[in-house]
Amino acid sequence: MRHFQPSHRLRPLLTISVATVLLLALLSGCSRQPDGAETRFNASSDAGAAENNSTPSGSNDQEQSALPASTADDFGVFELTSIRPQPGNKPITLTIQQARHNFGDGREADIWGYNGQVPGPPLVFAEGDRVTVDVNNQLDVGTNIHWHGLKVPIRQDGPGIDMQPGNRHEYEFTIRQTGTYWYHSHYRPVEEQVEQGLYAPLVIKTAADLKYDRDIVLVLDDWMLEERQASGKMKIDEFDTINGKTGSAIPALTLKEGELVKLRFVNASTVNSQKLNLPGHTFRVTHLDGAALAEPFESDTILISPGERVDAELLGSYSAGSFELTNGRGRGMRLPIIYNGQRNEVTASPFLAPAPRPLLTEAPQSPDFTVRLNSGMMSGNLESDGKMNQGMTNGGAMRGGMMNHRMSWLINGQAFPDTEPLRIETGRTYTMRIYNDDHHMAHPMHLHGTHFQVLSFNGEAPARELFKDTVNVPLAEYVDIAFRFDEAGEWMFHCHILNHEDGGMMTSVIAE
Repeated sequence: MRHFQPSHRLRPLLTISVATVLLLALLSGCSRQPDGAETRFNASSDAGAAENNSTPSGSNDQEQSALPASTADDFGVFELTSIRPQPGNKPITLTIQQARHNFGDGREADIWGYNGQVPGPPLVFAEGDRVTVDVNNQLDVGTNIHWHGLKVPIRQDGPGIDMQPGNRHEYEFTIRQTGTYWYHSHYRPVEEQVEQGLYAPLVIKTAADLKYDRDIVLVLDDWMLEERQASGKMKIDEFDTINGKTGSAIPALTLKEGELVKLRFVNASTVNSQKLNLPGHTFRVTHLDGAALAEPFESDTILISPGERVDAELLGSYSAGSFELTNGRGRGMRLPIIYNGQRNEVTASPFLAPAPRPLLTEAPQSPDFTVRLNSGMMSGNLESDGKMNQGMTNGGAMRGGMMNHRMSWLINGQAFPDTEPLRIETGRTYTMRIYNDDHHMAHPMHLHGTHFQVLSFNGEAPARELFKDTVNVPLAEYVDIAFRFDEAGEWMFHCHILNHEDGGMMTSVIAE
């Protein structure tokens, strides 16, 4: 969720009372839960594949918006249907710059964007491409780029790169996988940069992808604009976007009965999971976090946590009528679906499920690593040199007095950079149990540099084989994963609610 004025600003660390900070922390924990959404993606069970008895009876929007829906079918650069990449050398140039962005419905703000747009330009590749990305930083702050989900050498992963204002940097790597990914800043504080717009989709297409009638990327985001009024009061405007647009500015998807569309969902939100529903329709999910499923499944909802991606097929089911894909939050995330005729033949799915490839067949009783997620308050007195003499109290229990306080998000009782890294050998499979002991919310945990296999949710095996790079760990539950690194390096492991990452919920896996 964005917290910035229409012109960029940095948020100062405030000195507030203990009672005030506890109240703010409690409210923050409540408000940051996905609105009306489960905390586990329904790929782990068949709960999302419920019967759907809806019929086409006009718009099914629950947004209660007085604004008209769009009828223009123009997804621009986010429609990939006609792009047919061939393996080869792919030079890319990106300029990171500030620009003015029109979200639609009367909302504008200054953003930071790749090539001055938000989301940035989709990068579309073929497996085997040799990629060079020349990045020019025209911001007045340092930055970098992380290739979320890509298997690249550690020096290309991004977090260790410091691209100062006016400097350039060239990334070089070879594409060794297929699927839907994204790229974004990993320059701390990460939330400040991603919430300003430094993110974009990255897609590696397959031959099967070329056989869909439509291939469309939908980048989801949550925003909060703050503007100080002449009276001195702060006006807050919260809204959600698809591909940088909200409400009536989101283009409609026009379908014919029998057409098959590939939808690539990317959740770039810094806070909220998005639970998407399209009445009268069922999605067929084929990929999670870019990894093709050995067993695709049907679901009437898509629940996607920050950092995750979901590829799903949508079959045109009617010859007339209109519907709306919404997240139920009532803040402008509504994609109109308009039917206009029918095809002579129904397009068959071109997706070819891979053979099962498990790292392990079940979760071990004793994992190699145990990670416990929690939160607490950092507190301390300001010393004469301006540094804080800090202490930590877990679970929001505070030591009294008028002090400086901030929420800290913990792994095994420590906040980054004091967290203990996990040390492993390359080429070996390891297991990790991730407990969510937090008092507030679920945590979507992202591991750089590899895909991991989800072995269990709270001791229960998933309904199907799951390989992911980001997994949501529900409140008061645990998740077992198996992972292996083939590339040596120090790889980050962190919560993808980005103020949690910035607040300390991050460690690393050192593969040697």
